[in-house]
Amino acid sequence: MIRNEFAVTREMYLDWCRESRKKGIAGRFRIFWIVLSLVMFIMGVTLLLSDLSEKWFGAYFLVLGAFCVFRSLRFGIINKAQYKKLAELTGGENWTRTIDLTDDGIITTNGNMIIKNTYDEIKGFREDGNKIYLDTDKNIVIRLYKDRFTKGSYEEFIALIKEKTNME
Repeated sequence: MIRNEFAVTREMYLDWCRESRKKGIAGRFRIFWIVLSLVMFIMGVTLLLSDLSEKWFGAYFLVLGAFCVFRSLRFGIINKAQYKKLAELTGGENWTRTIDLTDDGIITTNGNMIIKNTYDEIKGFREDGNKIYLDTDKNIVIRLYKDRFTKGSYEEFIALIKEKTNME
């Protein structure tokens, strides 16, 4: 058995969320909301400065622009609420995450919650500095750290993943 173990802190969790927002559809939606907010603000100011008798159109577009800004920035609020809920579910803040790689599969323990994955679910393997990412077919990422192996080693982990997933 190989074990990777570390404390999940609020800062670490929010960092994971920031990583996720930069990629894929979440990143594209954020850009969309920012561009849309700029368009709404320009339209609002233009209508307020125009000779139009009904200035409320300009105010309306300014409010829409503010809403678009909120939509682009709301992820931070949501992620903080998610961390708070996870802390409640796991029994407290700064819980310990243990990832055991056994012959039968991967067992992730977060405080008092247990998640089991099979090696067949692993579809990708990435590294970034000290971080290791195992991408699953369920759109979930299992994060490990090279310097946090408490049983086994990084080299043993790589050999096991290559053996069990047939990835190079």
